[in-house]
Amino acid sequence: MIAFGKLSGKISGKPMLLPARHLLNLVGLLVVIYFGYVFANTDSIQAGMMPLIVMTVIALLFGIHMVMAIGGADMPVSSRC
Repeated sequence: MIAFGKLSGKISGKPMLLPARHLLNLVGLLVVIYFGYVFANTDSIQAGMMPLIVMTVIALLFGIHMVMAIGGADMPVSSRC
């Protein structure tokens, strides 16, 4: 998604750095570790769905955050057709 946005000109190539990004990464890691523990100790599929969804959303946000921090996929864009 980010590569498409950069290639179409909707996202700039300038790195987007969030304030307190290291703290956000640490909090995200701790939340994923906690929900991983909860997920591993569930008794049913239904009980495991919420921790799994939370970890998936955090992973998605972490991936977007990491790619945007290096300049939106850091790809060369050619203006030639």
